[in-house]
Amino acid sequence: MNIIFIAMLFVVFMLSICIHEAAHAFMALLLGDPGPRNEGRLSLNPLRQMTAVGTAVAIALAFLSEGLLTVGWGKPVRFDALKLRVGPNFGTFLVALAGPLANLVLGIGGAFALQAIPQPSRFFELANSNLLGATAYQRVSGSVPEVVLRGEQILFAFIIVNVGLALINFIPLYPLDGYRMLFALLPSRQAVSFRRAEPYMELIILFLLFFLPMLLQFAGAPPELSPFYWIVQGVQAIVFAIVNPAYAILSKV
Repeated sequence: MNIIFIAMLFVVFMLSICIHEAAHAFMALLLGDPGPRNEGRLSLNPLRQMTAVGTAVAIALAFLSEGLLTVGWGKPVRFDALKLRVGPNFGTFLVALAGPLANLVLGIGGAFALQAIPQPSRFFELANSNLLGATAYQRVSGSVPEVVLRGEQILFAFIIVNVGLALINFIPLYPLDGYRMLFALLPSRQAVSFRRAEPYMELIILFLLFFLPMLLQFAGAPPELSPFYWIVQGVQAIVFAIVNPAYAILSKV
């Protein structure tokens, strides 16, 4: 377990969740509701944007996954749907979409940036031959300076956290953004029924993303039974469609 990389994941998570929530506030402002801005939600201050439960889940998942990925959620941005100039339903959908869309753009942009960093050709050859951790870097005669290596690590953490936040927020459970998006799309009667289940949804998320993976790991069950496993697989599929899969060893250096 790479404690340094896990610490990087958490630092990146704090920044990314602040950008995520600020994107909601910015979209609400663009559509005509200055309320979130007036409440200080156009901010990168973690104290304004983070929530205790979502942050605790992020820390726990970083350790449970041994540094593969961490995801969580922030404090929901409150806005007045009736003030949104494109209509309450479509406006709510756009405000909800702004957060995960911002994370996806950041994650994919970071992936292209990482791919653009020149690497010794031998690094990819050795890394793809199942050498783990720093071994592939050491075998290229130290041609990757330490400062570059650490910079690549935090960029890799930035990529996987942002893509992970984008994916998890499409889950239609409160307080994730998929809940608001689905709520905005449902007919009025179904939307009201859906909203009645809101108080229980955070508990469902806690079970699916925290307690269930922990129980499966403790019981030695196949990881494929965990929803978090499939989130990790989805993140890796998106990231490694852009960058060389050899970069996965950055989490082990």
